[in-house]
Amino acid sequence: MKKIILWSLYLMTPLCLLAQQKAVEDHLLALGFDPNFLDQTDDKVHYSFDALLTIHSEAEGTDGSSETQTFSYHPKRKPYRYVLESCNGAKPTREKIDQFNKDHNGEESSADMGKPDPKSMKILQENDSSMVISFKYLKSSLPHKYKFLKDCEGEIYLDKINKRLTEIKFYNTKPLRIKIFKATKLELIQYLDYMPETNSYVVREESMDLYIKLFGSIIKMNESTVYSNYQMVK
Repeated sequence: MKKIILWSLYLMTPLCLLAQQKAVEDHLLALGFDPNFLDQTDDKVHYSFDALLTIHSEAEGTDGSSETQTFSYHPKRKPYRYVLESCNGAKPTREKIDQFNKDHNGEESSADMGKPDPKSMKILQENDSSMVISFKYLKSSLPHKYKFLKDCEGEIYLDKINKRLTEIKFYNTKPLRIKIFKATKLELIQYLDYMPETNSYVVREESMDLYIKLFGSIIKMNESTVYSNYQMVK
């Protein structure tokens, strides 16, 4: 009997997930939202931009260290779409430029983040003016660079009055391995701006907190990026 019950639950799970997906999609449509809104976020096809990145890291009991970088992006620029403009207010060294190009302009770095799993979407909170929906990425869609996102949950924040997305958050559900590091905690938040001419969203500001275990100590890293001067590329 126990095996029959377990097998019945196994068969019912996909049906429950599909029903959950349809319920969320129907609710979004009723509110005036496109259920495929995640495909409209972080538009790097139609716009160029400038950015200021601040990186701060500190070990327990220390003041830590900080670095600032300015860079620009143009979707049609060759050979590099991303260009490092300065480091700590000075012209970047060749070493810094090479590392920046590896991180931003390599084939793997330019890969899409992945595709959301529609069946994972569920409503976490809702009131008269806002709503929060959780989601996960399809594991099979994640490129190697972003494989760690399979162990992360995403949250989408929606403004019901203005029919707009306002922010997206990610956080890990278990310890992560990012490159050579073991991360015990990851929190990432993106604040979005709507671009009516392309019906898409761009990131206005992004902040990521990462707690890394290294040689028995916990190192906290924060990367904050402010994006500006978005220009539509024709």
